[in-house]
Amino acid sequence: PEFCCRLGYYFLQRKQYRLAAFWYHLATQLTMPSDSWGFFHHACWTWLPHLQLGVCYAYLGEYELAYKHNEKAREYVPNHPDVLHNKCFLESILSAKSTFHQTSE
Repeated sequence: PEFCCRLGYYFLQRKQYRLAAFWYHLATQLTMPSDSWGFFHHACWTWLPHLQLGVCYAYLGEYELAYKHNEKAREYVPNHPDVLHNKCFLESILSAKSTFHQTSE
């Protein structure tokens, strides 16, 4: 996952959000080895790829998916400032989107 997160970050910085999402998603699919000696970046195995997936999906306009991944990150680090900021940001967008759909029907 550390390597996947590094590749995700590389593509995120270059505004290649689909490629970044691919690598962050792959990081979420890997299983932490039970026999590791602790020489790994714990965040890359847990909350960080979900936080970054939220960012990627927000840039892609997929706000529901962005919110889902941000909430997954929040399960691991409920008080992290980036997670809380993204939660407020995404909730405001989803709320506005919901209001727009209700008034346009």
